[in-house]
Amino acid sequence: MNLLDPDNYNFYKFENEIKKGFDNILAYLLSILESQGIDKVISIIKASGIAVSFYEDTKNKEIFNKIIDTLLPLIKDDEKRKVNNLITESEIIEDIIAKFNQMRSAYFDKLGKEVDKYQVVSYLLSLERYLYGLSGNTDTSKNFNLKVALRDSAIESTGMILKFFMFNNYEFCGSNKFIEAQYLDISSKHIFFSTYWNEINDMIEYWKYSEVNILGEIHNKITFEISDNEFELNNIISNERFVNLREGWQMSAVGKVLNKESDYELSDQLEKLTYLFSTLYFGTPTLEEKVENIKLSKWIKAYQLLINECKRFLATHARRNGYRIKNYCISKTKKMWKELYLKNGFSNIEFESIFNIFTFNNKSQDILDCPLIKVDDQFVLIPSLMIYADPARALSSNFLTRNSKLSFKGKGFEDRLKAGFKINKIKYSPLYKRVNDTEYECDVAFVMENDIFFVECKAHVQPYTTRQHANHLFKLYKETAQINRIADFFSNNPTLIKEQLTLDNDFQIENYHRILITTSMIGRPLEVNGVYIIDESSFNMFLSRTPPSLMLINEGAFKQHFTQKFDVYHGSITVNKIIDFLKSPPQIEILKSFYSKRVMKLDLFDICRHAKTNKTVYMGNEINDLDEDLLNKYYSEQILQ
Repeated sequence: MNLLDPDNYNFYKFENEIKKGFDNILAYLLSILESQGIDKVISIIKASGIAVSFYEDTKNKEIFNKIIDTLLPLIKDDEKRKVNNLITESEIIEDIIAKFNQMRSAYFDKLGKEVDKYQVVSYLLSLERYLYGLSGNTDTSKNFNLKVALRDSAIESTGMILKFFMFNNYEFCGSNKFIEAQYLDISSKHIFFSTYWNEINDMIEYWKYSEVNILGEIHNKITFEISDNEFELNNIISNERFVNLREGWQMSAVGKVLNKESDYELSDQLEKLTYLFSTLYFGTPTLEEKVENIKLSKWIKAYQLLINECKRFLATHARRNGYRIKNYCISKTKKMWKELYLKNGFSNIEFESIFNIFTFNNKSQDILDCPLIKVDDQFVLIPSLMIYADPARALSSNFLTRNSKLSFKGKGFEDRLKAGFKINKIKYSPLYKRVNDTEYECDVAFVMENDIFFVECKAHVQPYTTRQHANHLFKLYKETAQINRIADFFSNNPTLIKEQLTLDNDFQIENYHRILITTSMIGRPLEVNGVYIIDESSFNMFLSRTPPSLMLINEGAFKQHFTQKFDVYHGSITVNKIIDFLKSPPQIEILKSFYSKRVMKLDLFDICRHAKTNKTVYMGNEINDLDEDLLNKYYSEQILQ
């Protein structure tokens, strides 16, 4: 993970250069070749997306070929080998994609391609039938965990399936067509094929933005090895930490009403959690900030309205006869959806923006981001998919995919941080100075022993996909320039620091430190351009002296066990403890031990990558020997007895 020069992650810039036309991107790459060399050019080509043609898209492939033809005569022999290696790797990946498409087509050709004209509605009906069947039994056993995994996989795959239909010009028609059950059985196989495609797509994203070794064929199979371990671990540990935090809140809230047998109380708790999750995702306690000119709180309400419609639909359509969209899914015209939103307090202008962003298209990340699917003049919701949706995650993913402006100041974020300093009697203050027309403002500086810590607070939306994590790392890198500019100024003017922190004139400042705190989860220890980067959750736990915990659930009871294995949480806070914590956050150190590198064997290729080999939430007596060895390393042996 190269954060000294994370330009590989600046893919929006490269994609925009391509949109300006071939002459523009060629001139841009030639200037990079002259100033930074062929390695940089290759990195940009990969990150821009033109090296691999998805869905047999010829436009970008033509641009790629023309760029290669122009580059080869201009470079030396050793540089040509690097370019030829790029060509070989792109051809191998495209061959994998072609073989996968052939495998999928061969299956459906063999079975008669269903009813060609109605493949889309057939799939939507098969998805609703599949998800509704999975939700039938909600026991808290391993069977339940399997059902959750199957449901999540099907939902994650649906976006890729719909984009496949769109690219291949399948008709989105038949909103009132009766589909025979045998065609639904066939159509459900799209879920299997698209789950496979998700693996291919994720591997390609790692190849585009980091380092993937493509090893020679063994037994007629290519092996892809994700070699940038730091980048991969950052992404998967960040996701895991965020999920664990949400699950902890969820289990605690649900546990309060488990024995009350009240659907209203449970619904009320879940509504509160939706708000809480939203503040966590967007890094703002008020949700008053605007995205696309609509307050975040209104976006949450808009999405929750769809979830509530689905819950009502399923409650009144328990028995559904005849496989038609209107019997199994919510199907309304745009006019009908508009009436619903206007009745619930939305304006005409707000509805148009919301409706546009909620409608699925070929650029959508997945079906949860954009849940309305246009079929004929109807806009369809899959009810058994939506009832489990997390509004905050869906909206944040949607906004990140659209590259919406999400630069929130995070005032409440700073207030929470200051509260932690106050509790620990740590002297702190914001710093500010205007020099002519230039302003220097530090969100908060604090004193520990004889050292000064400059802190910049940044509210970010929690990333999820590989692409989103890459973009997030690029943002963090760029933001280190801001805190360095401010810290350089104040460290050269110690009198200003003493005045604003109310320190004695004879106070001797020994060292300066720089910290960037983000609301989104960090998955690896980060120190970039002399700045430590940490997430708010970890830093606040450090200030409150709260070590990482383990979740145990047994017979409906939810318990947390806190590790005592890290000295940074013991006793009073010191400079050394702060630095040790920033260099190796215990939350990350523990979770790294839960992953190890494995070879995943698929039909067309193998992937060597990190996989989770230990659980982070334990239900009942499901702790095995492998779990026990790891837990003994970080937790008291008493919890295993």
